[in-house]
Amino acid sequence: MNNIEKRVAFVEPRGAPSNVFAKFMTIPLLGPVVLATIAKEAGYKTVVLNENILGRDVSTDELKSIDILCMSCITATVNRGKEIAC
Repeated sequence: MNNIEKRVAFVEPRGAPSNVFAKFMTIPLLGPVVLATIAKEAGYKTVVLNENILGRDVSTDELKSIDILCMSCITATVNRGKEIAC
């Protein structure tokens, strides 16, 4: 399988509703966007999914066709990140 056939998802999990990032985050973190751009330039099909911006949870159906899952978590989002990864 070459790079063009591989799909990579960069997921930013939502935080608890009381977390400032969950309330006011209107742009994605820079790291996943930069890494997704690098991967795309290397020939991978990439997507960045930020649950706070989407306003919903990322579904398992969205991740079924993903070959590589990259999670970007901070302390406030790591529990949701674990849910997505399992």
